[in-house]
Formats: sequence, structure tokens, C-alpha cells
Amino acid sequence: MPRLIVRTAAVALLLSACGTSTTVPEPGTGGPPATGSASPAVAASPPVKLDGAEFDAGGLAGWRWLHEVEGGRNDLLAHDVGRTQTGALHVEPKVSAWFERLRAPYLFQEREGDLLMVARVRAAGRNAEVPGKPYSLAGLMLRVPGAEVNDWVFITTGTGVGGRPQLEVKTTRNGQSRLRLLGGAPGWVDLALARVGGAVVSLYRLPGGQWRVGARYDRTDLPARLQWGINAYTSWTSAAPRPDLKADVDYVRFYRPGIPAEWIHSATGYRPDEDLVRHLVPADLAD
Repeated sequence: MPRLIVRTAAVALLLSACGTSTTVPEPGTGGPPATGSASPAVAASPPVKLDGAEFDAGGLAGWRWLHEVEGGRNDLLAHDVGRTQTGALHVEPKVSAWFERLRAPYLFQEREGDLLMVARVRAAGRNAEVPGKPYSLAGLMLRVPGAEVNDWVFITTGTGVGGRPQLEVKTTRNGQSRLRLLGGAPGWVDLALARVGGAVVSLYRLPGGQWRVGARYDRTDLPARLQWGINAYTSWTSAAPRPDLKADVDYVRFYRPGIPAEWIHSATGYRPDEDLVRHLVPADLAD
């Protein structure tokens, strides 16, 4: 069984809501320590757009649901493309979570190599603009394929504690997780997740705000080929569990990032958050 590592009982209570064993990082972005960063003189280039899904049509060609590929429960309560929300994918999960061998709804593509995935996501409750049930969120996830594998990274928007808009940033390796809850906002939120070599970084932009780094991770354990896509989960730790998430995804776009891995996570070469934002966020999404 994974170990539970917490600093205080209060933190333990909060983080147990996510269902996974959790290590609490120090305050900050979850990246390298804020010491002198002797950045190497390595050139960076803008991300190159590959393809994506605008969800303007009625189907999900090229996308697969995890339960259909690897088996397990179908925790989809409802989903459609363009019917509930014009030009968007709509997902409503049953009570679900990413915990040990439990799986929540996950729509993905398998892709190989360095990649940047960007999406615009809105996570609301069934009767309010913010879900009332704890750990009701939706967003972007990369995952190692395999029904017995417990390795992933994600950034999601919704609520962790219930009733308060938040983001969850999380990395899980061999079933052992580190997560943080960040301040969020209701409405459409821009999310990004990038893998460059053995480093992974998440970014986000709240309505009317600027792009920020969510977390940085050293994930040299990840294979070249990963699942990339959209996850959604709700109400796992509620005292009276019931589904309380209505998620809409305006688009998902894929890019080839043009920065070196050491900019994200290394002992000597990492760059500050503003450099990652400047060189990772596509020009059409920078404003």
C-alpha cells in the first residue's frame, strides 16, 4: 500500500479527499528550489501546432474512452458533442475518482514524444456555477497506458473542498501522489500540460487573468508513448456522495514544444515561470 505523508492532521484530512496517498510539497509551484538558476545558453523556439479537436462536429473521431480500451467501470453519466453546449464536448461523470485502481472517465489519444496539450474547460455543479461536492473537477491528463498502471499527471478545474473554485495539480508515480489545490475561478479556464523529455509542467489561465505555471515535475520514468486527454471526476469523498459535475471542453489542441527539458526541471538550468509562459503558451492564446 502507498504511504501517506502529511505535515498536519488538517492537511491529511483535506488531501485524503482526493483518494490517493499524498506527499505535500513545499509552497510554490512544485518546481525546483528557488535558488540561483544558471540557465544554459540553449535556444528556444515557439510551439508548433500539430492538430486538435474543436468539437464543432458531432463525433469523437480519433478519441477513445479509457473504460472501452482497458476495461473497468463505465462512470459516464452523460456526454455529448455540441448538443448541451454548442461547439463543446459535454461530460457528466458518476461518483468517481483516480485512486489506486479506481478510474474516472477519461477521453484520450495515444501520442509519442514531447508534446504540449492546451484546452479551455468549464467545470460547474449540477445546480450552481461551482460544484458543491468535494473533488469535483475536470481538465487535462497524461497517463501511462495499462490497466494495472498507476502513473499520471494532471491539472483540473472545479473544486477540491466543495463550493470554492479551485484547481488541482497532481503527479502520481506507482500509486503515490503529490497534489496541490490552487485558487481558481468559475467559468472558462485555460489549461495546458506539457511533457519535454523527462520533465512535465502544467499551466493555467483564469478568466481575465494571465497565464501561470501550476506545477513542475521530474518524470524521467515516463515512457515515450502516453495517453493524452480529458478527465472528469466528482464527489468521491462526500459524506453523501452524488454526482455534482457538469464539464464542458471548448477545444483541445496539440503542439510540439520548443524548449529544452532542463528549463522545466533541473538542478542548475531551470528557467523562471515567466520564461516558461513566454515560450510554451502558443501565440494565439497568449493574449
